[in-house]
Amino acid sequence: MRRLLIILIIPVLGLALSGAGDYMTSEEEILDALARDEINFTQYYDLVELFIEKVSVFGPNLERLLVIPGIDRRWIDALHEAVAHAGPYGTEEQLIRYFPYDFERIAAFIIFEKPTKRDWSAGAKLYTHGRYIAEDPYYPKSYITLDAKHSGLGADIRLHEDCDGTRVRRRSLSGKLFGGDFILGSFRKGLGPGLIMGKAFYIPGAERENSTAESFINPQDNMFNGFRYDRGFGKIGIGMLASRIVYDSVAVDAMGAMLSWHPAGNLSFGGVFGYGDARSRPENSTFRQSTGSLFGIAELDGGEFFAEIGLIDNAQTGFMAGMTRKISESRTLAEVWSYSKSFNPMNAKGLSDYRQTYIELDGSGVTQRSREAGESGFEVKVTTPLPGDIFFDFEQSGWRTPAIGDWGLSSETALNYRGRDGRRIRGGFSWEKRYTGDSFRLKETLRLRMNWPLIRDMSIGAYFRLRWTTTESERFRSLSVYPEISCDRFTPMTLKLRIKKYKSRMADDDNGYWELRLRDELRSGPILWIAELRHAAYDDIDKESLTEFRVTAAYYWR
Repeated sequence: MRRLLIILIIPVLGLALSGAGDYMTSEEEILDALARDEINFTQYYDLVELFIEKVSVFGPNLERLLVIPGIDRRWIDALHEAVAHAGPYGTEEQLIRYFPYDFERIAAFIIFEKPTKRDWSAGAKLYTHGRYIAEDPYYPKSYITLDAKHSGLGADIRLHEDCDGTRVRRRSLSGKLFGGDFILGSFRKGLGPGLIMGKAFYIPGAERENSTAESFINPQDNMFNGFRYDRGFGKIGIGMLASRIVYDSVAVDAMGAMLSWHPAGNLSFGGVFGYGDARSRPENSTFRQSTGSLFGIAELDGGEFFAEIGLIDNAQTGFMAGMTRKISESRTLAEVWSYSKSFNPMNAKGLSDYRQTYIELDGSGVTQRSREAGESGFEVKVTTPLPGDIFFDFEQSGWRTPAIGDWGLSSETALNYRGRDGRRIRGGFSWEKRYTGDSFRLKETLRLRMNWPLIRDMSIGAYFRLRWTTTESERFRSLSVYPEISCDRFTPMTLKLRIKKYKSRMADDDNGYWELRLRDELRSGPILWIAELRHAAYDDIDKESLTEFRVTAAYYWR
């Protein structure tokens, strides 16, 4: 078996904390996070795609929000609980009232598409983006997304049209078969806790190119593409999956099987076997890998506990264990992991968000995103309520990756006040120190986010972030600050006006910008409308000002 996975790109800095970056409410703020090394290009593609398409808070695909830095399974579970409290037709304000975390961090990626009582539903969404720089106009680009679902048949399809033509992003058919659960098409769920069969082989956004017909066979979402089946026989459970993904530049096959034993209703033990085959095209160089694991899962006293140990055919091992627990309104997430230097299963879920490394699979020309790559680490997150509608957030994490000489520690402490009528204040301080080889970077960040009603139908918001960055050769400060006024006078329409100032280095007069943004939102029944006009003037007098607009318009049939 070919052994070593060659690291191609040294990862970016600072992906761990939920407070790691500014609030991402537009494409340019996602781009700002990329420029600040808070996300990498892979995350950038995923976040922009998620920003354009958005996820219904009442839908089954909330796991897509996990691509946002700092968002973990506790957030997804809390969203489901908040929807259960607010009801399937609850308003945004009603849902936020039951949501313990900072909703502003995910708000730009969420829509409130009301559920339907009919078996079928469909939707159409248009997104248009255009920009103008002095005398050099950049003509608008438009994207159209079409969705259709039938709950009775378990059918689901999503089409996406852009300047390069129409693509199929997702299609599936699910239901009961021979007493088990069967899905044919696109699916996200792997086998076991996910150490070796947790996700489909990852394809970067720039490489997801197939013709319309090819994309129907190989959708563009990063999901398994094939079939999955599982069922129980008393205390014994079985599961199997097969996936095949083919693009212009890569072809990947994966197969997996799972056998589990359930001695009690809340306790499971089992094993997973997986096989993967990846080939670069047209060179047709190949990488093959066999993997296996043993796992245990327990649901006890309001929490889920899991552990899994895996082995790949080059004799490298990996281990992960974790728990999520809710006691009253307190929520805890704890995870620990340790992987051998060359342990990197092709279809692993991955636990560490501190960096995402691109690797080449044994010189085959096939590249993969890895979150293991010989890393050991831990992560603890706690959210607990205090008197007076205040939540206390604490996070602590650390990691070490000898393969690339990378290690670090990070922490964050924050207070989050969430009162009635949209009153929200969050303040916190985060600290992160990271070593890569002989270099290091220390980030100390102070943040404050506020939204407060002033008079009837009007509220004021503000965001403030001050960061001190220290390396072996310099220390500098950066600033991001803006006030925002929201008007709901024409409910269900909301108008927002923001003035923002950003400087990546406060001591440098030529590296920041002023921004004026007008945002118009309308969410009413089956209609979604978001229009945004932005003008940016740069501190560098040689850089032309920028004017751009974005429009998202959608209608959902039920």
